[in-house]
Amino acid sequence: MSLIKCPECAKEISNNTNECIYCGYRLKKEVNIKNNSKVIIHSYNDPYLYSPAIKVYNNGEFITEINKGQTISLSIDNDTIFTFKHSNKSIDVKVLCNRITEIQLFYTRGVALRAITNIQGKDAESNVINNKTFQETIRKQKAINNIWITIAIILIIIGLIWGIIDGIQAIG
Repeated sequence: MSLIKCPECAKEISNNTNECIYCGYRLKKEVNIKNNSKVIIHSYNDPYLYSPAIKVYNNGEFITEINKGQTISLSIDNDTIFTFKHSNKSIDVKVLCNRITEIQLFYTRGVALRAITNIQGKDAESNVINNKTFQETIRKQKAINNIWITIAIILIIIGLIWGIIDGIQAIG
């Protein structure tokens, strides 16, 4: 194992990793696009969430489950619709053939299941733009989720303080 610098935060990370452990930047994957299509699915990785696996369907047919923090790669032969389901939450993502599509699953406010996609074609310049937009969207979503977590913690603390005050007043 050797160390490389993350292109986003410039911290040293292992060359064996797919994602920077400091900023979450996904390292560029070398993928050869010829006549096949590939779908790379990243499950949610929010440290504060614990949920069972998300079921993955291809055109309505169950194909696999993906757990927290897991990444899977699938090949497709034609345009397809992937459906991701957990409990009563689900989301559909249309995937086109002859491309590499990267899908990041996440929960908004820990409740709604969402997906961000990154479509890679044969045009290298567009791929760089798509990848930057994909990474920026993931960073924004993480920031929004962190804001909601902070609000929830503040409300819990206020509730605890209020309960203590009520308890003291009931005694006194």
